[in-house]
Amino acid sequence: MKQAIAGTIISSLLLLVVSCAGHEATIHQEGSELEVLLETLDNRIVQLNTNIERLGKQMIALKQIPETSDPALQELRQLDLAGWQLHQKQWMLQREHLLFTKAQLHQVLETPEKKPQLLAHWTTQLQHYQAALADLRQQRHGLEDKYVQVEAQVIEQYLH
Repeated sequence: MKQAIAGTIISSLLLLVVSCAGHEATIHQEGSELEVLLETLDNRIVQLNTNIERLGKQMIALKQIPETSDPALQELRQLDLAGWQLHQKQWMLQREHLLFTKAQLHQVLETPEKKPQLLAHWTTQLQHYQAALADLRQQRHGLEDKYVQVEAQVIEQYLH
């Protein structure tokens, strides 16, 4: 009887050790996948920072081009600038969202028990981000339509 109890205890301990090791491997795998995700977010943030800075320089260069007396060309230039500013704003919004996401994921590493609250907070922020992004897209489409219209007028002017 004692041997049967000892065998059961040893089997239980072995099962516990194996299951803990499996759980540890799962945690490690999830952690490494999360690290890959965080690295991907870092790369995207760096890319957005580069794009925002480069576009800022292009806007400065556009502003330094001498003025023209043609009102249609002036309007095209203003539309270009407005489009670039809008694009820069969109990239800044995307960067802000990625930084928030990155912070939430770091909190998961630090306090995994808070995952439900972190998810709820992130989901709310995601909805605000998507609405703001949709608004920027709508503004961009309006600018693009206006640009095509004014550009056609300028070209027609030179073709007549």
